[in-house]
Amino acid sequence: MQEEFASLNKETGMLGDPEEIRHVALLVISSFKRVLSNPFISMILPIGVKLDLAALIVNVESLLHTMSQAAYLRQLALVSYGYIGPAFEEELQKMGYSEVLPTTHPNAPHPAPPPMNPNSPEVRESLILQEILKREYDQTQPPTPPEQRTELPPGLDDFLKGLTDPPKEEK
Repeated sequence: MQEEFASLNKETGMLGDPEEIRHVALLVISSFKRVLSNPFISMILPIGVKLDLAALIVNVESLLHTMSQAAYLRQLALVSYGYIGPAFEEELQKMGYSEVLPTTHPNAPHPAPPPMNPNSPEVRESLILQEILKREYDQTQPPTPPEQRTELPPGLDDFLKGLTDPPKEEK
């Protein structure tokens, strides 16, 4: 395999050409996709963990070549579940994701994701989906007022700190 890459630095063992690095990264992504789509892996991994791994794989792939929002979501569904049904395509079109622009483009639409069931296995076992739910929850909550503190006399404040902090031994 080393003979294939013209930019391989023999002293460091690293590739120097960005296109060759991209090629290797896409080979690794392709391998991870095959592993994740293996039925035995699907039986072993909880669905939420599989969704997180699929998101990571597709995110990395989208960094290596241009991918529209819709293509990204199709890849995510394909890697996560192994197929894309007609209902998925209909929902994708209804939601308004771009077939041309990548998610990072400033003019790309950012429709609200569909509601999630926090009790579903996908959400319970997925760190990414839990983080999204937490963010959505935090955005709907009113800001908490700052905690009111009563100033204590310096002697009482030092006494209370002495109760919570262990005394330092002198040497």
